[in-house]
Amino acid sequence: MRDRILMLGGGGLMALFAVLALRPAETVRLEGELGSMTPEAAMARLEAMAGRVELTDNLRLVQADLALRAGHPAAAERALAGDRPQEAGAGAEAVLADRRAEIARMAGDLEAAVRHLQRAQELKPDAGRRHRLGYWLRLLGDEPAELELLAGVPTVQLQPWEAGRLAQLLVRAGRVEEVEWLLRAAAEGPDPLAGAMRPRLLDVLLETGRRDEVVPLALAWYAAAGNTDPLEAALPVLINRGALAEAYALARSALEREPAAAHRLLPLFARGGHRAMTFDLQARWIAETPEMDARGWRTLLTVTEITGDLRGLRGALERSGPGLEPEIAGRALLQFLRFQGPSALLPWQDRMTPDLVRAEPLVGAAFMGLQGRPEEVHRLLALAAARPLSEWDRTLWLSLAGSLRGTAGHADLIARPGANPDLPAALLSAWRSPVSGLPGP
Repeated sequence: MRDRILMLGGGGLMALFAVLALRPAETVRLEGELGSMTPEAAMARLEAMAGRVELTDNLRLVQADLALRAGHPAAAERALAGDRPQEAGAGAEAVLADRRAEIARMAGDLEAAVRHLQRAQELKPDAGRRHRLGYWLRLLGDEPAELELLAGVPTVQLQPWEAGRLAQLLVRAGRVEEVEWLLRAAAEGPDPLAGAMRPRLLDVLLETGRRDEVVPLALAWYAAAGNTDPLEAALPVLINRGALAEAYALARSALEREPAAAHRLLPLFARGGHRAMTFDLQARWIAETPEMDARGWRTLLTVTEITGDLRGLRGALERSGPGLEPEIAGRALLQFLRFQGPSALLPWQDRMTPDLVRAEPLVGAAFMGLQGRPEEVHRLLALAAARPLSEWDRTLWLSLAGSLRGTAGHADLIARPGANPDLPAALLSAWRSPVSGLPGP
């Protein structure tokens, strides 16, 4: 019996020790409580515990953060006074330097804040801290320190805007020869850094009269990237700088290597207004593309819409034969209607299938007007009005609807809302306007 009591007593003591071991330390429990409180309540709790609990390093950091959030930098500094993290390592020291930087900033001493943040960055380099430090240095106007900060970072680790700022600082410091080294290193780095810096490098080469280096360099980027992004970034620089011969040579070389590059390059030249180069490159591309796929037709139609030149489209249509998809054929013929009027559709009357007319009812309406079939014109215009129309096609629609003036179809179109609510009102307004040789309504 005695042995049993001793065993029970020993078991109870062991259980008690286990409970005590599992009980969290007072400071650990206090940290948990503070985390669930508002900043004001947490500060009051810490003040109430003053003298009863020895503040650990973590609690000092918490107290400093709470004071900062409450707008009391002096109290935050007192919380950190003499504080040194127990765990060794630069990371913990950097945390303290960060806190002191923020305390100094809130106190209005930006120079001291910069010193603390520089210390933190030296202890444990961090991109986010570097961005903040660079911003504070710009506020102070300390360009030498900002230059030292950015120049000490491997080029490929810089953000594009940092590399651009570094180039600017190097120029201001008279270290112009280093700018090209920086840009060349950045241009060979990862995106988005490379994509942002390559146009700047080309600009430097053009500015310094080294045009012969531009095309081989851009083509090397194109070959390495496996896509046309480097060319799209390079061509505007060349064109805007007046290096049209180099821009043309670059585009032509790219097309010779990969005809599909036309999808991105041709619209660039077309939008720039360089018609002769656009048409020459387009002709070379079409010659290397026996069968135009859907993407090719979209490119060709885009260039036609920009330039208004129908030669490339006409040649592609003639080669395509009657088996072309109705949607593509309809949009192609819409360009002829837009730029040359309904009579331009007559050579393509063998393409006017029911499927094409349904796909592009404006084209069908214009062709039926040529055939003298007003009922069909009305039906197809009603179909067209049921779809959203561009400003250009609205003008075409109103012109074709005007040919029905005085018919029941015209009155129906005025009364039909469709997908373009303001279209009937525009048609009514045009109907009420006097027509030469006819009395007004």
